[in-house]
Amino acid sequence: MASEHYFSSTPESELKTRTIHARLAGRDVELTTANGVFSPERIDTGTQVLLSSVPAPPPGGNLLDLGCGSGLSTRSLLGAARRRGMSPRIIAVDASEGMLAHARRRRWPEGVVFVQGMAESLPAMDLPPAHGVLACYLLRNVTDLDATLRGIVGCLAPGAPFVAEDYSVRAPRQAQARWHLVNRAIIAMTIY
Repeated sequence: MASEHYFSSTPESELKTRTIHARLAGRDVELTTANGVFSPERIDTGTQVLLSSVPAPPPGGNLLDLGCGSGLSTRSLLGAARRRGMSPRIIAVDASEGMLAHARRRRWPEGVVFVQGMAESLPAMDLPPAHGVLACYLLRNVTDLDATLRGIVGCLAPGAPFVAEDYSVRAPRQAQARWHLVNRAIIAMTIY
């Protein structure tokens, strides 16, 4: 397990799922989560706020969920679209086949598809133009930020929004040390 990471394409660790309760868009929902998820116990407030303010794409447009992981952000994006009366196609992309396998086990309506791929390689994925792109906790994990951002811009339909939620621990040094300690001591123990 020590050599594995959240982004391992074929995790060797046993999948351990559990049910959590969350409130999304004023509704109480029951969700399935698993080890290896960045926020396995809840949907963080920042994601809830961002998803509630995503501008509406055309009713039948394409939405791209980059770094979809277990599908929690995909589910929230779908809910936000439905509350606006839309039925978009959602293309959810993640580098980890293990996380995608977990996401695919959930019930999804027609039009939600999961694709394995690296965000840095968006142009090679031959995706249709996106009428909106959501990337939660992705940008800090890519190997080539410039290539990722060029790929995102290249797949956006004219005027389409790109919403990213992420964080940085560049300064102060105490924050960096705390993040690395948590990353090694806690996150590494829960990863596939």
